[in-house]
Amino acid sequence: MSPLCSDRSDQELFLAYKSPTGTGAVAAFEELLNRYQQKVLNFFYRLTFNKEVAEDLTQDTFTRLVQSAREYQPRAAFKTFLFSLARNAWSDYRRCEENRRKSVSLETKVGDDADAELKDFIKSDGPAPQEIVVQRENIGLLKKYLDNLSPEQRITLELCVFQELSYEEAGMILEIPLGTVKTRVSAAIMQIKKKMEIQINK
Repeated sequence: MSPLCSDRSDQELFLAYKSPTGTGAVAAFEELLNRYQQKVLNFFYRLTFNKEVAEDLTQDTFTRLVQSAREYQPRAAFKTFLFSLARNAWSDYRRCEENRRKSVSLETKVGDDADAELKDFIKSDGPAPQEIVVQRENIGLLKKYLDNLSPEQRITLELCVFQELSYEEAGMILEIPLGTVKTRVSAAIMQIKKKMEIQINK
């Protein structure tokens, strides 16, 4: 990885990657993976609590990123664009859960270098997502709290709380009004608090 990449913003890196005349596309893409692969993996893990599914959906999301690079416009934050693709991958997974693909193509080229493929950058080793995503929390307890939320509440809470996106950014990703985002987050937090109170009083 070029040391110059680490000093560039997400937007600058992605514009460098998508530019047909740009140089260093592979290095730029690798830096974006370094910044966001674990975040996307955690995103899907908290939605599914399934390591294999989370890894498949993470690969799917970055494949979509490569394939839709030219659709990105600088007026949209890169993180918002990336998580919109993650939301689409999640929606497709939910609709086709029974017949979903067991794997996605990792042969997608990520730059002008014909030998550089997405599979070369997606890491399969390192700590399991559950070791990072919950840190010191009890994963069973977290799962119990989140399982009681609706899918809509769960993904909204994930974006606003765990991914630390603003309500406005979450609304853009989910394509829902700002008020709906706030309502979902508030309802989700209330449900979790009630569940915690029940747990404490047992």
